[in-house]
Amino acid sequence: MHPLHGWLRASRPQRQQAIRALFGGTWPPVQDYAELVKVPGQWGVFASLGPHFHYAVFGRDSIETAEDLVATHPALVHDIILALCRLQGTTTNPITEEEPGKIHHEHRTLHLDGFTIPPHSQRILHDLQQVWGGLGTNEMTYYGSHDATPLFVRLVGRYVARYGGSILDEQCVCRNRQPATVRACAAAALAWLTEKVEAYPPGLFAYQRLNPQGIANQDWKDSQTSHLHADGSLPNFTQGIASIEMQGYAYDAFRTGITLRLGTISDHHRWAALAHRLQQQTLRLLWWPDAPYFAQALDIDHTGRVRQLATVTSDPAALLDSHLLHDLPAEQAVPYIQALVRMVYSPELLTPIGIRSRAVRHWALLPYIDYHGPNTVWPKETFDIAKGFRRAGLPHLAADLERRLAHSLEEAGEFSEFFYVSRDGKVWYDRGEALAHFGAESPGQTLPVPEPGQAWTIAAAIRIASQQQQLPPLTAFEHAILSTLHL
Repeated sequence: MHPLHGWLRASRPQRQQAIRALFGGTWPPVQDYAELVKVPGQWGVFASLGPHFHYAVFGRDSIETAEDLVATHPALVHDIILALCRLQGTTTNPITEEEPGKIHHEHRTLHLDGFTIPPHSQRILHDLQQVWGGLGTNEMTYYGSHDATPLFVRLVGRYVARYGGSILDEQCVCRNRQPATVRACAAAALAWLTEKVEAYPPGLFAYQRLNPQGIANQDWKDSQTSHLHADGSLPNFTQGIASIEMQGYAYDAFRTGITLRLGTISDHHRWAALAHRLQQQTLRLLWWPDAPYFAQALDIDHTGRVRQLATVTSDPAALLDSHLLHDLPAEQAVPYIQALVRMVYSPELLTPIGIRSRAVRHWALLPYIDYHGPNTVWPKETFDIAKGFRRAGLPHLAADLERRLAHSLEEAGEFSEFFYVSRDGKVWYDRGEALAHFGAESPGQTLPVPEPGQAWTIAAAIRIASQQQQLPPLTAFEHAILSTLHL
């Protein structure tokens, strides 16, 4: 029997017990939860088990899932890398937003390994074809994300660092039906990234949709209201938006290209210069010296003026899992790192189960509940921040966030996409109870519904469970942070 069948039939207490066994048992566990979202054939993982994202292969979700599974599931990560290469853009199409070298955002197809997707998913496929292309065919591949492309390069680099470079010479058949190696696909991704960074006047990596009906915010927080100015107004989407975490992804991608010796010597010099400029412009244009913290993003108004999106969000902490800050001299990096940690561990963002998407101070910024607002905590993002803490030499803070994340999954008995949390820190582990509560607070509003069995939540749980290691002594900074906690 496929593990999916038993999991779907299990009661909440049974699932709670199973997830507690994952975190509290020996490694490897009896149940491999990655199998729940594995795509038939060699296409990697579905984004979730839920009604909206099951039978959809997302680029970003696949990459982040793979990053967390590199150490434990090399064969699956290998398949994900090759699947991304096969779907990589080879031409320019303003409807699908495909561009040469660009990694896809979302791929759906009517038939998978001889299996026809269910009617509900067929309707989603047809509806998306109306706006994102593919009418008259049995599939839809949309490219409306910008972060997936540098993340793909970084994933290839992390895989090669662990297993060697033989994957770089493996071939696949691309969308244009031409063969290409993984090396060539990674180089094409860097060529696309180079063009984007060089074209944006502030010298950063920015997203801008090609299709007016496409996704407006093309980083991981891709809901319409995920990026806001401090007065609640939307940014200017017509001039490009440079979100903070994307600068770290781009920096890492350029660094990876040089390490893997992709491209030419001339390319290496070009990428090194662009990486340095990204690093310096991020510190110059996105840092708030008075906060101290980083802005969520930059936009450019209709007069050409560069503006910070001066809202306090969780996004800047993603820099901690990048080399952008860690490649600075220690005396320069430490103040930025400690400022990020202090904000993450402040009542503005910290909850009993992880990190809010937007700070409590912005609770009333919108008159409704939004997907990436102060009322939502995403296990995926909490774990990304925990990984950054480990990279920054703060393992006790990382372990604290991981305990909070694990507790949320154990209580819910589900690998949820996100959880609802009230202003005072109350957590709704049951999706139905959360929707009833917040629905009563927002009558007439359609609330975001968290998907069950989210792939990158499952991957985070597996990575946490596999990290059974003794912690070093507590650092003075960690002690100072943890001693002030009330959550």
